[in-house]
Amino acid sequence: MKSWRSLSSGSGRGSAHPHAGVGMAPDALLPLALMCALTFASGCGRSADQRGAAPGESAHAAAPSTAAVDAQGGANSPGPDSATDSASSETSGINPEARDTASKPEEEEAAPPEPAPRERFVVFTPRGPLVCEATLSIDGRPHTRALERLVDKAMQAAQPDGEGTAAWRKVVASPRFRYGQFGNVTIKTDEDRRRAVLRYDRNRDDRVDRDEMRRFLARDSGGGGALVIHADDPYRDANIANAATWQLLDENHDQRLSAEELAAAADRLRSRDALDDDVIVAGELDVISTAPPEQERRRTLHVAVAHALARDTAWNALESIVKELYPGDVRQPADGRPWLTNLLAGLDANDNGSLSAKELMALADCEANVTLQASLGRDASGSPGSPALSVPSEGLRGIGPPAALRTGNDLVCLDVPGLIVEFSVADRAATMEDATAMAANQFKQFDKDANGYLDRDEFRLTGQAGGVLDGLDTDGDGKLYPNELADFLENERAAALALIHVDVGRLADALFAALDANGDGRLGSREIAGAAARLESFDADGDGQVSPEEIPDCMTVQLVRERRSADQPNMPRAARQTRTLPRSGPIWFQRMDTNGDGDVGPGEFLGTTEQFRKLDADGDGFIAADEAERAAGAAH
Repeated sequence: MKSWRSLSSGSGRGSAHPHAGVGMAPDALLPLALMCALTFASGCGRSADQRGAAPGESAHAAAPSTAAVDAQGGANSPGPDSATDSASSETSGINPEARDTASKPEEEEAAPPEPAPRERFVVFTPRGPLVCEATLSIDGRPHTRALERLVDKAMQAAQPDGEGTAAWRKVVASPRFRYGQFGNVTIKTDEDRRRAVLRYDRNRDDRVDRDEMRRFLARDSGGGGALVIHADDPYRDANIANAATWQLLDENHDQRLSAEELAAAADRLRSRDALDDDVIVAGELDVISTAPPEQERRRTLHVAVAHALARDTAWNALESIVKELYPGDVRQPADGRPWLTNLLAGLDANDNGSLSAKELMALADCEANVTLQASLGRDASGSPGSPALSVPSEGLRGIGPPAALRTGNDLVCLDVPGLIVEFSVADRAATMEDATAMAANQFKQFDKDANGYLDRDEFRLTGQAGGVLDGLDTDGDGKLYPNELADFLENERAAALALIHVDVGRLADALFAALDANGDGRLGSREIAGAAARLESFDADGDGQVSPEEIPDCMTVQLVRERRSADQPNMPRAARQTRTLPRSGPIWFQRMDTNGDGDVGPGEFLGTTEQFRKLDADGDGFIAADEAERAAGAAH
């Protein structure tokens, strides 16, 4: 069935907020004419937030509690005023008999705050496992609430008379579910009905319980919960020396970066700057591999490098994963380097160097190594918000090697010797067009007689199968009103909007990730200039050169809502995904930063050399946002 969503276009993103100009001290002041020109110049920041697909196929996470029902849930059905006659209702485009509308449930002013459930999962890094605990919110509410609200509506639709118990054989035959009205799979044939009952009636009693309905609406994603783990790692055995960045810097292809090659790293990187903007993206580094065949990248598919820790965790499967990823004695890594955490040895209750499924069950209750807080969706005003991710104070525990934590608005980066773990958040759903607006656009196109509803002849113009109207026409009057269509559009995508996906894997080009200090998916002018020093810091044995084994692995853990393809596993990330960093600094600084890398270099600065030198307080060859802010503050 062609999706109604495919017939509507989405809304655009909001524009950047204005900034007030800030003055500087007289000796550092830009010429007045220059400042005037900058004031009227157009902004140069990146406008598109490009985020890529995430790796792997899904390993399922479960809801913290199947009994977590939204106490404020259930769709209100305000409908038109009872005094309004049917004629005025028709001209207003509202079905007077409709029970389901796209109206949002009213909030109870005195309702107590809902407890925020915590999701737990383990990430299996090359240096050992990390137990992560995340508190998540969507539209300012616990992330499980949206899915529970949809379950409420679907359970009501499954037994419209409110009596008895909903039966699977009736649900799969009902026009209310056959066309995916609640985001569920479409059910067109007798075989579809048979398979749906076999798949979702888990206890074979023909009764629809909430857990089964939740799985039905989410199509089994997340094992019936609101968190879905995707954790295949095709680049687990990737050869770093065959990746694009290493191939570029290792001029003689001897599997070593010599002192001379390290010194030339910045120039080699700049040679690939196709746009001449002093910024390098991964695509600009693509080169033809010169590695011998035996060094070509090996792809190991279907290796789960993360797993949910929930009430129905498959501990036997987890045992197999641990033994595959960490072969040998778990008390001591084979390469002699310390584990990232002491979890493996601590779980080995009988001290035999191996972990059983029973011993691994302790992961469900052990102290989390990383505690995350993430918010997605719209802000309090209902406008699209910016996704945010943070680690609260003391959010890192039990991590052995010296660890550095770098944070941004939507990025938390954990650096330890030999490993980089990036946690990020992305929300592609917050800017989606409202269901009511989408429905209104549809009616403008197909309501030929402008009477406020679609009859069967008009409905055929949409290209939908004739029987679909029966599924959308909730009161069975043979007419489709905007509120009925809006309700369908809202329900159809509600399950996708209620699920948060955790995409875990590693990047094919770990060296590029290691050089990208701010995690924006690009090498900015400062990062390019500092490439040699950064590479030298990886020289663990102090021999003056760097080998592929000394480059840290890079694991990525992204929390994302509304994946590009919810029904098909996405291709793994072969390259780092670009992110738009928040702008900071005075307005003149932001406008001079034409490549958006957060620094103003000599080539971007429009003042004199003397002015640049005075603003560059640390003399590193770049004006940073904080240096510009300090100069502005001194002027006041």
